[in-house]
Amino acid sequence: ENDPSRPIFHMKGFISNANYIAKKTVMVLFINDRLVECTPLKRAIEVVYAATLPKASKPFIYMSIDIPFEHVDVNVHPTKREVSLLNQEIIVETIQVAVESKLRNCNSTKTFHIQKVPVHKMVRTDSLDPAGRMHAYLASVRSAVRQRRNPKESADLTSIHELLTDIDHTGLLDIVKHCTYIGMADDSLALLQYNTQLYLVNVVNISKELLYQQVIRRFAHFNAIQLSNPAPLSQLMMMELEEQKIVEINTELLKQKAELLMEYFCLEIDHEGNLCKLPVILDQYTPDMDRLPMFVWSLSNDVDWDNERKCFQMVAAILAHFYALHPPLLPCPCGEALQFYKR
Repeated sequence: ENDPSRPIFHMKGFISNANYIAKKTVMVLFINDRLVECTPLKRAIEVVYAATLPKASKPFIYMSIDIPFEHVDVNVHPTKREVSLLNQEIIVETIQVAVESKLRNCNSTKTFHIQKVPVHKMVRTDSLDPAGRMHAYLASVRSAVRQRRNPKESADLTSIHELLTDIDHTGLLDIVKHCTYIGMADDSLALLQYNTQLYLVNVVNISKELLYQQVIRRFAHFNAIQLSNPAPLSQLMMMELEEQKIVEINTELLKQKAELLMEYFCLEIDHEGNLCKLPVILDQYTPDMDRLPMFVWSLSNDVDWDNERKCFQMVAAILAHFYALHPPLLPCPCGEALQFYKR
């Protein structure tokens, strides 16, 4: 800078060393605090790296240059992104020498990293939350169901055996059995890890599936939740639909199906059309009674009573939705939404 014939500029920045490996040059260049490109400067630095580092490794460069504004020509390219400098050859050569000097100083020592297992190939292990905790709970429930059942009294219905066969899935069982719970992503999605795979699980849907399977497995062998005050079906339905005639028809329909509902699902409806009992699907778990009107309406409106298999399947699905975990404003499955439970 003592030579008045040489251009005056100030440069600072960061450059990658011998440990950095990339397939493409990344250069972030600011001239007078404006992001620009200068192709001759970029090529000159690439030449230094090609001659200094093995395998012609591509560099990362961050550089900020302050230079008198009148020494910058921004009219090289229509977008004004590419610029040219007054005395550009001298400036580029000066920067090139500085970069080469820094590289030669750091090239004498090179860091070798110990190869580690990539994070995405690591299997999560946690002594506080061992893999299989969820399956242990499910297995204990299943064991309790088997103990309560008397093989001689098991429902010998082909449709139930078919539904039990439908819900058996070896792959999913293995995931649930060996997965590790990581945490909640939001108010309805949970993260589970199985081997090296990460799953985002909808807690609402998985709770529906759990309860649906429990209804099918406990079919005709439920304990009962006795309601302290019998709930009139007509009043519950009127909360969903203020059509007296339709409510009366649906109430009468459920009264006609009371024997079936009590025998197989422990849903007791008395002669006056009051709901008196609900089934215990999971021990020590009670559903949200605020959803009782939706449950009764769906039970009276969405079940195919003429087809045995569909009847049992739909009642089980409606019970599962009633008992499942529900974030606010989650709509009730009616009509086509019940297809979620069909295999």
